Amino acid sequence: MISTTWNAPITAFKDKNEFFEGRGYDGVTFTIHKAMEFYGMKALPSFICNGVIKNPKIDEYINSYKEHIRANF
Repeated sequence: MISTTWNAPITAFKDKNEFFEGRGYDGVTFTIHKAMEFYGMKALPSFICNGVIKNPKIDEYINSYKEHIRANF
């Protein structure tokens, strides 16, 4: 599981006209997933927090992370 924090809004990952060209979060971190697979690890669903400086939602991030952990472990 890759867990990262970005100041970029989620639309930056989903919209083809935005910076990450619609590749999605796992598309942006593809090389990290492949490096871990090389070492024998299996990918788990990633966790991402967006807009943490411009639009922080700390309680929402914490609750989402706890739910993500419960759902995947």
